[in-house]
Amino acid sequence: METKEELLAKKAELEKKLTELEIGSTPKPVAIKNWEPLIELCEDYIRQLEEEKYVDEDTEHYIFEVAMEAVFGKEVWKWINNIEQ
Repeated sequence: METKEELLAKKAELEKKLTELEIGSTPKPVAIKNWEPLIELCEDYIRQLEEEKYVDEDTEHYIFEVAMEAVFGKEVWKWINNIEQ
């Protein structure tokens, strides 16, 4: 007969597996096919700093989004949105 602790550990593992099935497994890096969008945003960031001495507040957010999509693919947002719910 299993102890209460063993049953709780099994329950936790099953809940973890169920969550993974519901939201998908943790994203893995993909082969980056096109660096151009990320390079353009990073260049724009540097240009803004150099020419205007400031960076539009949205630029860093856009760089983050494009970097995540470059590394993990566009589907990463489905996984992130499910985790954040």
